[in-house]
Amino acid sequence: MRFSRCYWCLITIGFLIQYGCGINEDLGAESNRTLFPFEYEGKYGYIDEEGNIIIEHKFERTYPFYEGLAAVTTEGKTGFINKKGIFVIEPRFTRFNGYGSIFSEGLCVVNVDGKYGYINKEGRIVIPCDFMSGGRFYDGLAQVSYTTPRTSFDENGHMSFVGNYGYIDKNGKIIIEPQFTQANRFSEGLAPVSVGDRWGFINKDGSFVINPIYDKAFYFSEGLASVLKDGEWGYLNKAGDLVIDFQFEDARFFSEGLAAVKIGDKWGFINNEGRIIINPKFSEAGEFSEGLAPVRSIEDDNLSGFINIEGQWVIKPSFWGALSFTDGLAIVLFEESFLYINPNGVLVLPKFDYSAD
Repeated sequence: MRFSRCYWCLITIGFLIQYGCGINEDLGAESNRTLFPFEYEGKYGYIDEEGNIIIEHKFERTYPFYEGLAAVTTEGKTGFINKKGIFVIEPRFTRFNGYGSIFSEGLCVVNVDGKYGYINKEGRIVIPCDFMSGGRFYDGLAQVSYTTPRTSFDENGHMSFVGNYGYIDKNGKIIIEPQFTQANRFSEGLAPVSVGDRWGFINKDGSFVINPIYDKAFYFSEGLASVLKDGEWGYLNKAGDLVIDFQFEDARFFSEGLAAVKIGDKWGFINNEGRIIINPKFSEAGEFSEGLAPVRSIEDDNLSGFINIEGQWVIKPSFWGALSFTDGLAIVLFEESFLYINPNGVLVLPKFDYSAD
């Protein structure tokens, strides 16, 4: 979801969890569990979907698991642990890239002396730290910049990083020369990029498949991508055809067959034909995941809850904010705390063993 200023911390904490907590590796029974970071008394550990503490809260910072590994910080240095809590890559990174540094396609971007490169799962730097910015690998390519990007926000809160971007492969070879003002990840074979302030889509050869004529563009999801032109959003297919007309004040990704769109000052959901499936009646809306979508109710003091694909409330509005479900849990903002809930709306809290006291 896009939130006002007070929700940006929620987005930062939940971003990686929202897009999955990792691919299990062969680590025995533990590998079959999805683990979720939690905080208690200033220290961080991991619980499972039932709240059982799997890795004790002993770290200064924790990040979600991806591809079987999670970054954790201890004594000011960051390394990577497996799902047994054992360090696979010893803590040695002092300028960690935070939520941008997760393993993707076997590599993870790291910051050494102010420049970015990539390590493998043994912790060895396999792509030298020569870049001023580095993205995660998708479809075998990652966007990099040789100049320091600056952060920019538009009027709808969309965040951009303006630099000089190209793309490298997993050997560190430049596949698409740096030439783009902004660049996003590849998805479904295409990536949205900008030349100056105009956006289009390139293929893996770096050739424009959809010419840069748009004011803003997001990557493809379920065959469609949202684009902005002359103040209104619509959707393109991968041939560049406008399949849903420009008509929305804002537009999100398609997920589970539906996309959140803003009509006037309210959010609703459309299908891939542009037909309104859930009437616009929410002050904000996120993506569907596991059959539910987080939305904020205008009628309930702008509190957040979850609806199903028919627009019915499954979890009543009772939270200050909420993110989509992943692997059975969702992050919510409840009484000034970030917590987890299950699909029944029940809070999932760490289960401490007090018998040892």
